Amino acid sequence: MTAALTLEVATNDDMLTITAHGDLDLTTCHHLLAATTDATATNTVATIVLDLTDLGFCDSAGLGALVRIHRAGQRYNRLLILHAPAPDLRRMLEITGLTEVFVIEP
Repeated sequence: MTAALTLEVATNDDMLTITAHGDLDLTTCHHLLAATTDATATNTVATIVLDLTDLGFCDSAGLGALVRIHRAGQRYNRLLILHAPAPDLRRMLEITGLTEVFVIEP
């Protein structure tokens, strides 16, 4: 059974921080995509931080969502930062070569 994904959204000056709790997978990634789509297209934020500290699981659909968010950010000149991805997610990013694409902090 998939754990629900909950998102906390906070704006500070020109930075939007979205904190994810739970699992990012096929059944939940649309929530994150919706939250970031609104931010990239309509807000004046320059940076979007995805705080992944409490993300429990990420499958290939979740990884695809992160790539789509990154591409949308590029279209609107937004910097996307992945903050504190768990070791399993960090390993997926390394294996797929996405550590060269994303800005990843600690």
